[in-house]
Amino acid sequence: MPCMYCESYQSFNLTYYNMNLKNLTFLFLIMFLATVSPARAERYQKMAMYISAESVDAIDAPQEKAAAELFRRTFAKDGKFITPSQTASISVDNYDCIWIHIDRNDIGQDVSSFPEAYRNAEFLGAIEKFHEDGGNLYLSKAAVQLLFSAGVGRVPDYLRPNVFSDGAGAYNADIWSVNAVIGARGSASSAQYYDHTGHAIYSGLETMASNAWPAVKDPVYDENVYSVFPMQGDRNHAAIHREDHNCMWRVAMKSEDALRIGICIGQNGAVKGGPIEEVTTADIDRIEVAEERAVVHYLYRYKQAHPGMSIEIVTPADVKDRINSNFFDCLWVHIDRKGIGLGNLPAEYGNEEFVGLLRDYARTGGNLLLTKQATQLVSRIGRTDAAFSPNLYGDGGGGDGTDVWTVNAQIGYCNATNDPSQFYDRRGHAIYAGMRTNGDFACETYALEGTGTGAAMHRMDHNCLWDLNHYAYSAEGRNTVERFEAQNNAVVLGTWGHVVDYAVAGIVEFNPTSAYRGRIIANGLAAYEWATDGNGFHDNIERMTENCLKYLTLVPDYRFVNDGPDGIVRFEKDANATVLGTWGQDWDHQAAGIVEFRPTREYPANTPDANGWLDQVDYTGKAPKGSIVANGIACVQLHHNDGDNNFQDNVNRLTANTVDYLSPWHERINTGIENVSAAGAGTLRAVRGAIVYSGFDRPVTLSVFAADGRLIHSGEVSGDGCIAVPCHGLVVAVAGDCALKSVM
Repeated sequence: MPCMYCESYQSFNLTYYNMNLKNLTFLFLIMFLATVSPARAERYQKMAMYISAESVDAIDAPQEKAAAELFRRTFAKDGKFITPSQTASISVDNYDCIWIHIDRNDIGQDVSSFPEAYRNAEFLGAIEKFHEDGGNLYLSKAAVQLLFSAGVGRVPDYLRPNVFSDGAGAYNADIWSVNAVIGARGSASSAQYYDHTGHAIYSGLETMASNAWPAVKDPVYDENVYSVFPMQGDRNHAAIHREDHNCMWRVAMKSEDALRIGICIGQNGAVKGGPIEEVTTADIDRIEVAEERAVVHYLYRYKQAHPGMSIEIVTPADVKDRINSNFFDCLWVHIDRKGIGLGNLPAEYGNEEFVGLLRDYARTGGNLLLTKQATQLVSRIGRTDAAFSPNLYGDGGGGDGTDVWTVNAQIGYCNATNDPSQFYDRRGHAIYAGMRTNGDFACETYALEGTGTGAAMHRMDHNCLWDLNHYAYSAEGRNTVERFEAQNNAVVLGTWGHVVDYAVAGIVEFNPTSAYRGRIIANGLAAYEWATDGNGFHDNIERMTENCLKYLTLVPDYRFVNDGPDGIVRFEKDANATVLGTWGQDWDHQAAGIVEFRPTREYPANTPDANGWLDQVDYTGKAPKGSIVANGIACVQLHHNDGDNNFQDNVNRLTANTVDYLSPWHERINTGIENVSAAGAGTLRAVRGAIVYSGFDRPVTLSVFAADGRLIHSGEVSGDGCIAVPCHGLVVAVAGDCALKSVM
């Protein structure tokens, strides 16, 4: 039955009770003693930590062992460990809160790849029932994945984290922090300013000014200073090792001035890596390859026109430190050289270190723009099978021509009239916004190269794209475009201007997958040529490039069911949650790193469509589940392999606060009153913020009293359901012959 809410406190009145005066007096005496007696020193909590081994000393993962040692030190009196052999003890009768911390290198993003202790059916079934019965969970680092259908099923799968990393990490001198003010860049009076610094999990933590976090000062952050909670780093900005293990959510489109773009260049020594505004045009001119030099000049000018945007140069010397999905929203790799041959890449792009870093970047949510010969990296990093690598290729010296080279976004135009179901008009895609059109061919196209005056110009004719007629498909489809798209979870966005059938894919968008969370746009068209003289359509090349970069950095990863002013609110509504923290440097509404999932009777029961989206959420009523705090933010790291973390006290205190927050206090006085029930009369349980009733086969009056004797709720109940309790502290609930005393 639906939850019932108390509108206001009501005066004490015996007519509200179905009990005699003797029992009522006894009940209030118990409440008084529990409130004022010295026996309150006997308060206790029912909390546990599930570990992967039969003892703390036997845990083989340093981060998880450090977490267990912290739990043992902090909760020595009340905290219990649950080992794999004790899974049967996971019950709301034994524990109010269970902490699960999974943090190891190369663990993978799916529960199926977890160690056996965290993925066996007995464990997963036990924590699902525990949560379903109202038990609270603290899920930290990779354990956040247990929120979904493979775990407790609290959050729909379409909201799975899209920021994930599990590598070995690196040295870094920045101070990493948690920002509890979501939308900190705005005014405190703004409706989109969500201040959670007063939440119990942050109690007693040291604070720091937000502009203190980078080792190198950024004037952008100096303009808008707010308080954050430092978690990891050295106060003097000495480099320390951190593993950078995120498992969290990027929930919103970025504002344009918050974009973080990286451009890879293939030459050491030509320009230095780092912010593009720190180099000069003379530095850029030292890049030997004209085509690649031209794109850096373009980005240099673009940065000048968009000073708030972050654009950085990544050289072969600093790829290890810079290619990271937490550092860049989009990484652009442009390779356009003569005579290197199909299947070959310059050494700086084809070596295993670069390919491996790019693979990790795409797997953990980093977006890629791969142009010209760089389209071969799609298969090199494993996003597609090698059998579907580009097979139309040219790298010669080119020649002169008077015609205009264009890109056709109307795929299968030959069927536009005869069979519209096989006509795929991609002109509405964001990459084509604002581009000039051309009428030289059977249908409208977008011109990229040519004088447009009938005069001749030189072009290199460097294609690196897909002849769709020469692949062996296992996927079904009515034409080669459909089969290629189905085979690779991709969308063909453009072909040669004169092609009206399904023969060639020149621009392809590769959608995120469960293994590769980042999005890729690959453009191998010869007409996408940067270093030309007399190109009357160069503005279209620049416009397409700008569109691609914005699309890859601004496109939302989630299609939320609910509406709201920003991604944070929409995420919170879809998940019945509150975003408590984000990365320290995030001052907008982009990311959710620490999230509280509130008790709920609602869970998505309908089946997602083929794309994994829910067109609408069909909710069914079940008993309320427990609370969950999920913390997947990298800076909350419990063990450091090398060096000291000056802010480890903050990490430890945040952890202890969270476990404590999810573990209500109980009183040892008259514990027999808790969950007392007569045969056939039903049961009562306390869940944070609610009284859960079950098994009442006939209507009874449920009354809830505050510690001072005030009646705060009275109403008739039957069957199974819950009521919200609009107060904090000790309460006593009575229903028929069943009574419950608990601290809310």
